[in-house]
Amino acid sequence: MPTFTSTDTNPAVVGQNTDNGIGVLGTSVQNDAVHGNTSSSNAAGVSGFNTKTDAPAGPGVLGVSVMGVGVHGHSSSSAGIVGDSDAFDGVEGTTRSNIAAGVAGHNDTGNGVLGDSKTGRGVFGNSESGDAVFGNSTSGRGVVGLSNSQAGVVGDSQTFDGVFGRSHNPAAAGVSGHNPGGLAGFFEGNVTVTGLLNGVAIGSLVQQLSSLQQQVSSLQQQVNSLTTRVANDEETIAVLQQAIQTIIGAPNAAGIPV
Repeated sequence: MPTFTSTDTNPAVVGQNTDNGIGVLGTSVQNDAVHGNTSSSNAAGVSGFNTKTDAPAGPGVLGVSVMGVGVHGHSSSSAGIVGDSDAFDGVEGTTRSNIAAGVAGHNDTGNGVLGDSKTGRGVFGNSESGDAVFGNSTSGRGVVGLSNSQAGVVGDSQTFDGVFGRSHNPAAAGVSGHNPGGLAGFFEGNVTVTGLLNGVAIGSLVQQLSSLQQQVSSLQQQVNSLTTRVANDEETIAVLQQAIQTIIGAPNAAGIPV
């Protein structure tokens, strides 16, 4: 097997095609068609470059497989595959299957997919008509949101409920709030309840409140009437006292002891 060696910065082997053909072609029945190996800390075992400076341009490296993985990356201690871009997505995945993912992450014990950002969104999901973000778990929680200083989960909608909760367990709540030392729930605006509120029928409770309100109104009228009568009685007593003083004062004024 011939060996080509270079002792300077020039390549040991150069394949060049000035037409539309392949520069270098490697073929193997049972092993790698092309294999690259380097011991450098800043060079690649195999590298591909596309020098076209205007769009559209082809990929720097292309991997195609009929039944296997198109491109496979493996590392014992670092990232298996790294994507980097100055003006576009670092890694982009596309699939034409309605049961597969454009990008999928798998981990037996840790995070399957991790998104991280200093000031933007760690993970962003977008869909025209389906769920933008979907979480599913057999025995854990479907979606968890945590924050040290803001809301753990925020729901916002222009035409529907901001947050919608549903449970198929008759002993569980569709939406529940828990706070041992503070408010478990806070509502800013009107509240509508259909069904029972802690075992009490809302319709019956509203009727009871209306009846109590009428009773309070009636009692208030009675109190106002009594207050008016007391005020009148006090005025009458004051007039009588004045008359008594006048009657008592008349004999004294005439020098008649009383």
